[in-house]
Amino acid sequence: MPPRPPQSDSQTSIDPLACFHPVTAEWFRAVFDAPTAPQRMGWPIIARGESALILAPTGTGKTLTAFLWCLDRLMLHPDPSGAKKGCRIVYVSPLKALAVDVERNLRSPLAGIANMARRRGIPFHDPLISVRTGDTPQRERARFRRQPADILITTPESLYLLLTSQAADALRSVDTVIIDEIHALVPTKRGAHLALTLERLQALTQKPIQRIGLSATQRPLEEVARFLGGVETPVENTAGRKSSAEAIDSTSISPSSKLQVDSLPNAAPLIPPESTAWTTEEIAEQSALLYRDVAVVNASILKRLKLKIEVPVEDMARLTAMEELPSGPASQTPRRVSIWNAIHPRLLELIRQRNSTILFVNSRQVAERLAGALNDLAGEPIARAHHGSLASHQRSVIEEQLKAGQIKALCATSTLELGIDMGAVDLVIQIEAPPSVASGMQRIGRAGHSVDAVSEGVLFPKYRADLVACAAVTRAMHDGHIESTRYPRNPLDVLAQQIVAIVAHPPNAPKPARAKKMDAPSLRHFPGARVADRDPDAPGLALATWEGAASAQEPKPEVPVDDLYALVRRAAPFAGLTRASFEGVLDLLSGRYPSDEFAELRPRLTWERVRNVVTARDGAARLAILNAGTI
Repeated sequence: MPPRPPQSDSQTSIDPLACFHPVTAEWFRAVFDAPTAPQRMGWPIIARGESALILAPTGTGKTLTAFLWCLDRLMLHPDPSGAKKGCRIVYVSPLKALAVDVERNLRSPLAGIANMARRRGIPFHDPLISVRTGDTPQRERARFRRQPADILITTPESLYLLLTSQAADALRSVDTVIIDEIHALVPTKRGAHLALTLERLQALTQKPIQRIGLSATQRPLEEVARFLGGVETPVENTAGRKSSAEAIDSTSISPSSKLQVDSLPNAAPLIPPESTAWTTEEIAEQSALLYRDVAVVNASILKRLKLKIEVPVEDMARLTAMEELPSGPASQTPRRVSIWNAIHPRLLELIRQRNSTILFVNSRQVAERLAGALNDLAGEPIARAHHGSLASHQRSVIEEQLKAGQIKALCATSTLELGIDMGAVDLVIQIEAPPSVASGMQRIGRAGHSVDAVSEGVLFPKYRADLVACAAVTRAMHDGHIESTRYPRNPLDVLAQQIVAIVAHPPNAPKPARAKKMDAPSLRHFPGARVADRDPDAPGLALATWEGAASAQEPKPEVPVDDLYALVRRAAPFAGLTRASFEGVLDLLSGRYPSDEFAELRPRLTWERVRNVVTARDGAARLAILNAGTI
């Protein structure tokens, strides 16, 4: 649905809720005191249909900033064109647990707006919400294919799988994509994989998609905005382009693109001076590209932190010493002094002083051992471990136990780092220095996860060098110095996987006809066939085999190489991909190897060079689905 014309600038500057339907505005005023900074600054931009990158501290309502306008459109402004119903909003989360958490939190505004509309006698549409992750049952996946929900909450890998399956047809009506915790995706190959997936989605819809990125720790914003928006039209390098020296002199914040930046008066700086240095190759690349417009909403302020570093031993130098055990018949070899014997009692003391505590560690094994040691020391189940290896149901139970006060502590890895609503957490304890300053900000931000609340955290170093790292991270968190983020350029392994998926299931391929069901009398045309579900032990080939053989005779869709190259280069990580590198990947996938050492590799595509088109070989679609993602 095209965006509704916004109110005048004078109205929106006075009341940020002026762009919403009166029912939505009335519900918001009844529930919240006032819009937060990202909401005041972001809603007018989102209402205009522009792509936006929103930077704001944890607990300031970034997710509601992105979703409220979408809910307003879906519920109170139905599409007048009468287009076929389908999925409209796609929310992408880097974590399965965060996806489920957002789905649960959306129920409140949906019910509140619906009740407000009923009281005022205003008709509304009750949108459906579907969650698609690796934990989604097959029954729910089939239901989405038959009856697409208005809002899809998913992960990067699951969105890729949807686009590489028959369920992709349900995504043709998507007009908005929300990417939460985008900072966790940008610097990794997983982010490059997602960038290509977004371009496939836009090619499927055949229209521009509004993209909204959310994060509390992202820097520089210009780099993240380019990743989010992608490239409008890849421009080939020409001989008449400016030289590198001229490009350096004329480079602006966002070369060859318009980047709108809205900031608070006391917002954190976008890019510190030391991070603005670009290499000559990067400047040449940027000057030849036209990025899509992305409005940057910088509502970042320094988070109020109360941090403390505790060393539970008198002398950390003794941790490397060997402890001599008493001699005698039961004597053992000397053992190294462990800091855990001093950490466990102090951790238990801190946990009992608070109502709820999250202890972050850097590995799943440590999380399990720490939870067990605390329970043994306390003599009661006081802590549980939470990490990605747990089943979905078990993770949900553990999270609800902490929220309900049934347990006082969780020993977690990065699974609880990214924005999951864990209720009123009083204290965050970090064992060992966090992997990065951004990770430390996210973890400590779980405590006091609300507007203007103080986040309290305690860091426990495990050895002397770790003490220095903890001190440096603590200073950087107080000053708001987040590491610079740079998305990877041209990861060819990701490109190869996505090319196979695109060719196996092109975005604009005609919908395949359904296979005809054959009854027993019809099998007389196939003497060796049998009905597998009726008589699985009967000799001969199963009916599915015959159907597969019949479908194999159908012509496979052809993808022009030039169109494929243009689609790939619209993703920011592959905007600078050269034609030679692209064709080198096609050579690899089509069986043209540099030596006989690769002869055992099976080609996945057929490249007809005369007509310059590629088609998928048998099994290519199955391979693209079975080997999805980069994790």
